[in-house]
Amino acid sequence: MRWKQRYKCKLCGHVFQNKSRQKKIEITNLWNEYCFWKQNYSELSEKYKVTVKTIQKKLDEYEFIPPFVLPTEIILLMDTTYFWEFWIMVFKDYKSKKVINYKLVKNENNTDYKNWVKELQDSWWIIKAIVCV
Repeated sequence: MRWKQRYKCKLCGHVFQNKSRQKKIEITNLWNEYCFWKQNYSELSEKYKVTVKTIQKKLDEYEFIPPFVLPTEIILLMDTTYFWEFWIMVFKDYKSKKVINYKLVKNENNTDYKNWVKELQDSWWIIKAIVCV
């Protein structure tokens, strides 16, 4: 309550204070910085001037929706990357640089790669080549 502006109504004498005027953190920007710009919790908390716990809560609230990409001929890039607590398997088109799909997995294995390639082929993707990075 300290160090906040207070107001007093001249008619009735009621004293009140305005809500905190913190900047709203856009969750999409936060997610992009965390995933694509490789910022960790402490770096993000310093940037946005909030606690690490707040950053964790905001990132947990975010629901990633992969971009919609029409099936065409592609050169498929596949990779699995470890992010602190989980593995993410990513499938990307070489030409357009767009992510076709992704999947959270327990570890990297050939079975998951084969199943996802088959699923892409069943979804009308024409795979000209596969590059597993």
